Amino acid sequence: MRNGKTLFDFEELAKKSMMPHRFYYYDYKAGQGHTYQACRHYFDKQLRIMPRVLMDVSEISLKTSILGSIYESPILIAASACHCLAHVDGEVATVRAATETQCIFTYNWTFSNVPEEKVLQTLGPKFLHIYLTTPIEILEQIVPQADKEGYRAIVITCDQPHERIRDFVLPLFEEA
Repeated sequence: MRNGKTLFDFEELAKKSMMPHRFYYYDYKAGQGHTYQACRHYFDKQLRIMPRVLMDVSEISLKTSILGSIYESPILIAASACHCLAHVDGEVATVRAATETQCIFTYNWTFSNVPEEKVLQTLGPKFLHIYLTTPIEILEQIVPQADKEGYRAIVITCDQPHERIRDFVLPLFEEA
């Protein structure tokens, strides 16, 4: 009998509790799924967490340095969108959870269903996500404001997601 939960356990719970078309959004594997398979193989076969029992853990710290700044946790929530498909509070709930766990939240302003102001009202470190394919006029407005708004870094995606969003994601908001 296992004591902890695995990624597979959380995946099964999501599959049972979400509408199938919404679960499919999160279960989507780009291309032929090679990256997904490589990551699953790594987590299943190569990543080893070695428990150390009967050790003094009173001074353990997860602090780490990222781009010259010290953070309380090495965990970064990557740029993603459509959190409201999984929960009614969407990205606001995710950024609140990031604040509570002292993780970094990466805000995807392009495909978020939550106004930036609501995200910025939460505490905790935030990175701003942009697409390199965004028109230069828009980037010239957004990038200089990022630091003033409290973002600690800019995360850049270089591919073009628009066709997937238009053809695949937007229909998910229409309930059958």
